[in-house]
Amino acid sequence: MRTSWLINGLFLGVFLLVVYAPILDRVFNIAPNIELRENRDLASKPEPQNKFRFKRFRKQFEPYFNDHFGFRKLLLTGYNRLHYSIFKTANGVVFGEDDWLFLKQGVRSDLKNPTPIIKDLCGEAPFPEDELEKWRNTLLTNWFGLKERGIEYVYLPVPNKHRIYQKHLPKYGWCGDAPTRLDQLVDQLTKITNYPIVDLRRTFSESAEQQLYFKRDTHWNDRGVAIAYKNTVDQLGTQLPVRNVSNSLAFIDRRQQGGDLALMTGMERQVSEPYEAIQLSASKTREIKSPLPDVRQRVRAFEQDDKTLGTVLVFHDSFGVGTFSYLIAESFSRAIFVQKAAPAISMEIINQVKPDVVIHEMVERALLLPYFK
Repeated sequence: MRTSWLINGLFLGVFLLVVYAPILDRVFNIAPNIELRENRDLASKPEPQNKFRFKRFRKQFEPYFNDHFGFRKLLLTGYNRLHYSIFKTANGVVFGEDDWLFLKQGVRSDLKNPTPIIKDLCGEAPFPEDELEKWRNTLLTNWFGLKERGIEYVYLPVPNKHRIYQKHLPKYGWCGDAPTRLDQLVDQLTKITNYPIVDLRRTFSESAEQQLYFKRDTHWNDRGVAIAYKNTVDQLGTQLPVRNVSNSLAFIDRRQQGGDLALMTGMERQVSEPYEAIQLSASKTREIKSPLPDVRQRVRAFEQDDKTLGTVLVFHDSFGVGTFSYLIAESFSRAIFVQKAAPAISMEIINQVKPDVVIHEMVERALLLPYFK
């Protein structure tokens, strides 16, 4: 009888511990500090509302709580590791052939039903006509607005990893040459005489055997960066003076630990892969204080002693961080990088910087986001 009472008490204690553990962690912060990257923006804490707006607050608080409850990172990491090890599945990740991982969909937490990237790859998510027109007109407005100021412009859409390495996707992602949103947009832009776009689709596809993207990361590796950099400065070099360092690049063997997709599976410490890292023989740049202290986005700035090369302003997403930014900085007297990914570039920032050229980089999957809704 006493044994039965102890067992029941033990089960009750475990039950109460499981139920109240998330609350205890929110109060006392007792969970281990685990890095968990989900490649999306987590819901932000809603502002308190008056009693007449309680329903609105409750609606906003639920996604916030779901993204921030106690022990969430620990539980999700364990869940992801279990599914990765046994079932080869993980939230937000597509498992391909030969240990390739792919992002399932975009990174906006406020979207209830984001479009899967493979659906776009297979031509099943074309632009509505009005949205395509808005993208086209916005990118044209960027160009025209800069031309009026005597500033050069180049639009650099980075192809999705899914497009270039379709053969490593699960078989349901083998879609051949179905037209994607990027194909639609480029088709519209290239109908306009001299529209300044660096189109990497064919170049990357033809160079795919070099492996231009990491297997377990959404981003390009340094081989991909080198090709994108060369194509960009080759095009800009026909319009203004640039220092092209493509022929000065050497590659050395390195290993990448984890990757953002590996992190999403909870296996970032267990996996790594070899890659060829760029080694620049003699860098001429130095990082300087941001000339845009009031801009809330991440800003980095570089300069070099040669003042004949002009100033470049780069609006970019996460693909513009790291090696790509360092190479671009080597090509100009002054380089400012603003991590702000949107179809429309900021004329306010441009008026402050007064660049000679603007590079507008965005990854292909950004075309799936509802910027105009």
